[in-house]
Amino acid sequence: MTLTYDLSRDSILERLSTLIDEGRLAPQVEPLDMGGAMPASLIGGGLSDASIELVPAGDDRGEVAGTTTSFGPRGRDIKKMAHYLTDGYWEDNYETPHSFDTGPSGKITVNIKGLTGAGKKLAKAAFEAWEMVADIDFKIKGGKADIKFDDNKSGAFATSSYDSDGDTIRANVNVSKQWLKDYGTGFADYNFSTYIHEIGHALGLGHQGNYNGSASGADREFKYDSLQLSIMSYYYPSENPNVKGSDFDPVTAQMVDIKAIQSLYGKSDYTAGKTVWGAKGNLNNYLEKYFKQVMKGKADMEGFTVYDRGGRDTLDLRFTDKDGKINLKGGKFSDVGGGDNNLAIARGTKIEKLKTGAGNDKVIANAADNVIATGKGDDVIRGAGDGDVIKGGRGDDRIFGRDGDAELRGGQGDDKIVAGEGNTVFGGGGADAFVFRGNDGRIEDFRAGQGDMLYLDAELADGLSTRAVLDRFAELRNGNTVLDFGDGQKIVLEGVSDADALLGHLDFV
Repeated sequence: MTLTYDLSRDSILERLSTLIDEGRLAPQVEPLDMGGAMPASLIGGGLSDASIELVPAGDDRGEVAGTTTSFGPRGRDIKKMAHYLTDGYWEDNYETPHSFDTGPSGKITVNIKGLTGAGKKLAKAAFEAWEMVADIDFKIKGGKADIKFDDNKSGAFATSSYDSDGDTIRANVNVSKQWLKDYGTGFADYNFSTYIHEIGHALGLGHQGNYNGSASGADREFKYDSLQLSIMSYYYPSENPNVKGSDFDPVTAQMVDIKAIQSLYGKSDYTAGKTVWGAKGNLNNYLEKYFKQVMKGKADMEGFTVYDRGGRDTLDLRFTDKDGKINLKGGKFSDVGGGDNNLAIARGTKIEKLKTGAGNDKVIANAADNVIATGKGDDVIRGAGDGDVIKGGRGDDRIFGRDGDAELRGGQGDDKIVAGEGNTVFGGGGADAFVFRGNDGRIEDFRAGQGDMLYLDAELADGLSTRAVLDRFAELRNGNTVLDFGDGQKIVLEGVSDADALLGHLDFV
């Protein structure tokens, strides 16, 4: 049996002396968890800054041999890292993995009476962060509760007591008033990440490696251990040479955290419907407020992970006009709001729709019949296949389709549209270039008068001049020019009633 106590400076020596003299307990002093990625200036402190764990006498813990693994964040590796949060960390410290037994209700009661107004705001938002991904329902109440919050001790830490079956009996979270003063009270501040981190401990998650209070490179258990993958990590991306990305304080549970917490409590249905992520979304929680703050310039763009349970969902990034690189595939990272690899799409999550802002964005679609609409910048969009609808904005965009029943729209500007077989394309305003790789498709608005160009495979021309190609292969059908090369290879130009309009506007490459 393990008993965990938080002891004050005034009584610690008296209590320890009595228990040890009686032979009942042997003391072990562990440094505080200071919330992850702890500033070096806060490392250390006296007995009042420590959690004292009292272990039954005779319990021989011995030395824990550290193991170092080397692998990238692939699916099976995310699973291993998540297992370390729920089990490995505790086992490395000779403790029992533990979590609340919430039953079918998912309810966990919390008492936040001991916090300031700013502390309560951050705690409530952190509850929402975990409720978005796990089947947990935090209920605020007075008096005795499953998790009690306070700010009357220095630093930031969490402690738990649990039974022999690993069922958590109660937990305590402390984030001091000074911590609030030093590290901010906004959603983009380090202190908010601290609340999510410490509540993660109260729920049963350890750290991403066998460290506590402070960590160095030698303490990494996993090659890609950083806040990019887990809010339970102590490393900013720049502190791990294996990680590519900018430093940030996460405003959500991250990819590994989500896998871990769902293994303990199940999956949340918060995003099971038609969810819109962004400043003009329908999340109706702290995250939507945060996106609005970013859009208004009142908060910095930090890092976050999108987990979505189902429905046809939209990622609306119009709250930022910074250049972005967005990959809609699950398990991949994106650059958003001036950050580098600061947005992750959780594995198994499908985002069907995307809207981007005024930056020069690069977009990679997934296989979920995407609807992608970009903003004012010069964007590059790569479709993923059948069913995509891609809409360029007001810049000079480059759009790449894949074979299938996709619809590609250039929008305003001088666009380049590279179509796959079977695609329907719209150039929009400006002098557009249409390139057909599959030699089968349709242009809805070819306008030679505004400088549009059509490029086809040189093998179709077989060395003939443009004039000869038009004479041999061009036909007028229902008021539309059709270039029919046989064997299903044909390009339809809607509304072009005179094939000679293509002279000077058709080339073979």
